[in-house]
Amino acid sequence: MAVTPAPAAVAFRYCCSAATSPLCDRGDGQPTRPRCGHCGATLDVEAGQWGAFEWTSHGRYDLEAAVRTFPSRPLADEWAEARNLVVRFVPSAEPAPAALFTVLRGGRS
Repeated sequence: MAVTPAPAAVAFRYCCSAATSPLCDRGDGQPTRPRCGHCGATLDVEAGQWGAFEWTSHGRYDLEAAVRTFPSRPLADEWAEARNLVVRFVPSAEPAPAALFTVLRGGRS
């Protein structure tokens, strides 16, 4: 069932760098603030893509093995569920774009 993945827009996910509580911020997409709303720690942001994969027992999923890639988890979940595939976030080898951090700082460099 290997299909060449189409290029997808960059996806983001973020989490609190301290993660001291289950209430700490985490989510998919671009965060709306640079710090955790619960504890005030900085947010770690990862760039990558959501991929739909055939399940493997080793649990390692490379982007090249994706049946299809998506810019958001809800889109990937909807598409993969109908085909009995698993959805995983595959981080990019490159850090999140600097433009994202400029937006989080309110436009300040």
